[in-house]
Amino acid sequence: MPINYRLISQIALLTIYMQTSQTPRIIFLGEGRGKTVLKYIILKFLGISAGGRFEDHHCVWMNNCVGQANYKIFFVFVVYAVTACVYSLVLLLGSVTVDSQNDIDDSDRIIHVISGLLLVPLSLALGFFLGWHIYLIVQNKTTIEYHEGVRAMWLAEKGGQLYSHPYDIGVYENLTAILGPTILCWLCPTTGHVGSGLRFQTKYDRLIVSSAPD
Repeated sequence: MPINYRLISQIALLTIYMQTSQTPRIIFLGEGRGKTVLKYIILKFLGISAGGRFEDHHCVWMNNCVGQANYKIFFVFVVYAVTACVYSLVLLLGSVTVDSQNDIDDSDRIIHVISGLLLVPLSLALGFFLGWHIYLIVQNKTTIEYHEGVRAMWLAEKGGQLYSHPYDIGVYENLTAILGPTILCWLCPTTGHVGSGLRFQTKYDRLIVSSAPD
């Protein structure tokens, strides 16, 4: 009999919410979702730190999964890669401009053409990828949460309701949540601000605080 991991996940998430009174940010796709959440609950009952950190995606370039512990490092890596590509393009254009005024060998021209054919599409692809993750950070979403949100938005509109991402707490707050509170360290591969990954601030927390009696 196949195991219904979706049902198990819903029960597990409800159990976490009842125990912690916090909205758990654990969104997993497929079979691993139910297993990971159940592992979290078992370890929690045993008093062991489960490290239930959110997942974003698996990066083949880093040969590692990107999530709560290393998402900022991954983002900074993409920023550095885009910067390196743009800088290389500037050097290539400068070299072509100088060489066009002088007689150069055919082999040098071939190197320029090959370098341009590699750098231009790579810069465009990485630039688009960087823009995509800047959008996710500003919205305080993971890649998985974005795709889950598309379906949630469709269901909400179908029911005549408006969908709002619960972890979107404002642009500046979203940036500091991912990149850290110190602006000067936003492009440094530091992760001292990263918490346990078990609890995350939501926009509803402010509503609860503001509506609480004095």
